[in-house]
Amino acid sequence: MDILGVLKKHSVNKASIATHTRDGLSTYSFGDDVDAASTFQIASLSKTLSAYITLNLLSQRDIELNTLVQELIDLPPALRSKPLTVRHLLQHTALNLHYVNGYSESESFPDHATLLASLEYASEPGEAFHYSGGGFILLHYLLEELSGTNIIEMEKGHFSELTLDNLPPKNSVPGTLVSGEHIQLRFPACAAGGYGTARGLIQFLKRLSDNYQSGDARAQLMLSGEDKGSIEFIGAEAGLGIFILEGGENRWMLHHGANDGYRAIFLYCFDGPDRDTGIAVLASGDHYAVPFVAEVVQRFLKEQSVAGIDFDKFQDEFRSEGTSQESLVNKGYKELIFNAFQRS
Repeated sequence: MDILGVLKKHSVNKASIATHTRDGLSTYSFGDDVDAASTFQIASLSKTLSAYITLNLLSQRDIELNTLVQELIDLPPALRSKPLTVRHLLQHTALNLHYVNGYSESESFPDHATLLASLEYASEPGEAFHYSGGGFILLHYLLEELSGTNIIEMEKGHFSELTLDNLPPKNSVPGTLVSGEHIQLRFPACAAGGYGTARGLIQFLKRLSDNYQSGDARAQLMLSGEDKGSIEFIGAEAGLGIFILEGGENRWMLHHGANDGYRAIFLYCFDGPDRDTGIAVLASGDHYAVPFVAEVVQRFLKEQSVAGIDFDKFQDEFRSEGTSQESLVNKGYKELIFNAFQRS
């Protein structure tokens, strides 16, 4: 792909891209000291990794997704009054906090109790979709209480070049704000704290796709979507820690991410005529990086001539008037890319 002109057009200086096609895995790196092994904050893509770990732990412990969380751990007082299940946490149908706050090096990172104190119900559990970082803050606490260990130990053996450790790795690329200032905050691990390479994301998604095709029950659960408001949110159904996008006969795994100074996305076809076509884009940049990411994804999909997309409906810009700051990213990608996908 010819990306240099797109980088310049959108003033993005550092990015990493990985694709998977019939020719296999390819990587593209841009910026000083950036290569295929460079790690970026993956922001809310961390939720997908967290969901994968959760389904593995539940399977090991023979715990159902619809088990009440209060049967597994002690909940904060504000959350004890409603029947909250593990599925509700993974599918964004209970708690608040669209965006979770990051913390600088000079700040002490809050413990579980402090983070949990900010949680409250956004609706009756299971009733409606509310994109919820809060659900994954509680999920992190649940995982560590159930397993008796920390999330970093739990992820071992599951991922390559991906981690939920929110401390910057040595080869990490700093984020970039609109001002040009570099930034690297720490975020709650399961909600938005992870780091990774674009290559690692594609390798993980390929494995998840293979597991789905082989009939693995955990992958089947994770990639079964429903709409309780998520199509309005981003144009896709909500799976477990992931979104499921329909485009004709193709079904795609999707997630987007936005931390201060970073933008990220993956899109990977796990079922249909274009199965195992996918892309992951990690960029150092703020709001101006959203149209960069969108244009890269658009170009890739056009080059691959994937089915089930009306390419004429791809957009160059989106209407941000009246949109809350936290919704700019999902609305941007929906209007720029996902509205072109043909749903039945």
